[in-house]
Amino acid sequence: MTDMDRIEVSNLNRQFLFRRENVGQQKSVCASNAAKVMNPAIKILCHETKVCPETEDVFDDDFWLSLTGTCNALDNMQARYYVDSRCVFYERPLLESGTLGTKCNSEIILPHKTMSYGERRESTSGEAIPMCTLRNFPYLIDHCIEWGRAQFTDVFDSPVRDAVQFIENHEAFLKNLSKEGNIDTQLEKLSAVKRVIEVACNPKRSFETCIQLAVDDFQKQHCMRIRDLQHSFPEDTTKKDPDTGVIEPFWSGTKRYPRYAVFDRTNPEHAAYVMACANLYAFMYKIPQVSDRKKFDDILSHAEIKIQEWAPPKKNVSEDEKSTPVDESDELAATKAAIIDELTKMCAENKPVVPVPADFEKDDDSNFHIDFITACSNMRAWNYHIEPTSRHQVKMIAGRIIPAIATTTAMITGAVCMEMYKLVLDLPKSAFCSSNINLATMTFQFFEPEKPGEAQKEYDDIEMAEVTPVPPAFTCWDKVIVDQGPLTLRQFLDTFPKVHYGCKVLDLHKAGMSATEAAAVANKPLFTEYPFTEAARKKAMAEFFQLLDDRVPSTDWTWERAQNDICLDSRYGALSTTGEKKAAYGEWQEQRKREEEERCVAAFNQMMEEYGQQGKITLCTTWLHFSLLAEEDERFTNVRYESQRSDLFSVFMRDMRDKCLKKFMEDNMDKQLLDVYTEIYGAPPAKRNFLCFEGSFATAEDEPAKVPPIRYIFRH
Repeated sequence: MTDMDRIEVSNLNRQFLFRRENVGQQKSVCASNAAKVMNPAIKILCHETKVCPETEDVFDDDFWLSLTGTCNALDNMQARYYVDSRCVFYERPLLESGTLGTKCNSEIILPHKTMSYGERRESTSGEAIPMCTLRNFPYLIDHCIEWGRAQFTDVFDSPVRDAVQFIENHEAFLKNLSKEGNIDTQLEKLSAVKRVIEVACNPKRSFETCIQLAVDDFQKQHCMRIRDLQHSFPEDTTKKDPDTGVIEPFWSGTKRYPRYAVFDRTNPEHAAYVMACANLYAFMYKIPQVSDRKKFDDILSHAEIKIQEWAPPKKNVSEDEKSTPVDESDELAATKAAIIDELTKMCAENKPVVPVPADFEKDDDSNFHIDFITACSNMRAWNYHIEPTSRHQVKMIAGRIIPAIATTTAMITGAVCMEMYKLVLDLPKSAFCSSNINLATMTFQFFEPEKPGEAQKEYDDIEMAEVTPVPPAFTCWDKVIVDQGPLTLRQFLDTFPKVHYGCKVLDLHKAGMSATEAAAVANKPLFTEYPFTEAARKKAMAEFFQLLDDRVPSTDWTWERAQNDICLDSRYGALSTTGEKKAAYGEWQEQRKREEEERCVAAFNQMMEEYGQQGKITLCTTWLHFSLLAEEDERFTNVRYESQRSDLFSVFMRDMRDKCLKKFMEDNMDKQLLDVYTEIYGAPPAKRNFLCFEGSFATAEDEPAKVPPIRYIFRH
């Protein structure tokens, strides 16, 4: 028996093995001791370890193979799916059950006889709240709490995990980013990562920094966002009913015209929001938290806080949740590239602290998780004239808590124990019953477990080929066992067809790789039918690149569009897997874009050289003058971004000045210059090789710091 949790007071009303004096103790130990009082002959081995991939050194092969069966009493889906996967792999029976208020269910899982728990992953019960309602038009406190819970993830969890991945392996992050949605989605994600890393790279970060971040969030969500909505839909806005054609007020029915809040440090609700938010930022950046309210109020009262000013948005807020497609324009692509360059440079020049994501935990009252969602929800409620709620109610909804009832627990315990007796007696499948019970409606349904799903022949859209199951109709319980003693890789490849219907291994990959390992050995299987030497890979890549050069006219094409155009060409098979081809296409795009950019830069430089020789560019030419002069030249416009053109012009002008100065020094070593040099050093130079450092002379033997300035030479 294993349970990592400790007993809380709230457990006592339904978990009858525990008593008041057990509060704070380990559940597994107390339950074991209570069971031994009832039956001294029982033997129980207790663990206090979580069952998960990270603890497979404890719950290893020997552990799972030693079991006759497993009985679950879990409170989350992730753990259920993991235990089910272990039972399927080791072919062990599983008694699964759960409760939800007055409802309860049990599921009996028998190796090779029934469907596994993971085979049917059902969506969460209850109707989803429309995204447009959560974002802009809430009318119930539940909507505000759901929104607050989403804010917690969007600020303190998801972008932090992305930032950690960028810091540890930015290449893997960028590879994953390129596969996510459109350019707008990618920019939004990059901006969130940039915000996290900017603070992580700041060596002067402190709790006051966290307060400023919290105030910025407050202004963004409860002032700027609301004013954007008011700007897009003023209070007197009307709309036409699509069915009746009647003109009616936009702000009617469930839509409430909102009000915005400007941060006020003396307002208790505002201060509560900033306190919870700042402490979560402090946890993120490994800064000591301030949990004492008086101490926090003192820090807040003396903090120098900048309040953001609102400006009308460039794009109006949309009424519904449907997003309009975003064209991947050059400007957006340039913005994306600029952010990536800035992040890469930031991490290279500084040593950022690795931020810590906040893994939501509803039962720890000291971690500020529920405090933040409560403050966020109540401020949202204030914006929309909704009655605020209590911390307890927020904890119930945000933590998806439905109160457990002792009679429901007792009911399903009895049902599961009956199935355990059948398991011990080794009864046939027809004797077992899964159940769905609702004590509120007095509904009791017992039914025979479903048989496992069978694999069918089907067309694979990704591989663009028909996939045939071998053997026919195999299930999740089936596996290929190669029990031939220690084998080398070559011996394994030779043995596999003999033990599995003549099937040949084309690719063999390592299992259980971390994200870092997967990125490090991308596209490098342990074995592939296609030779994977570096020379062979280069040859295959070259062949595939040639195909892309021949058939894909623009690097702006998406992979899906390019794939449809090249899939029938024989060279499409140069790389073995679709994943390899897609990765190679991304590499080809980047390489061709880089080559095109280099060609444009070379032509731009050549153009400036020509203008210089023609006298169109002189030492007095400014960037504005040059840009007006060259705006009709194709070589000028081919360099897409003005900032890049300006940089190239600056480099050219600097080189031009250096050349002129060098020529001046060579052509004008006249008596006047020699007289000045002699006046300073007391003797003429032995050789005509002295240099100019910021307007000061120095010979090879002199240190520049000791040389007096002689800028007036140039005035002469």
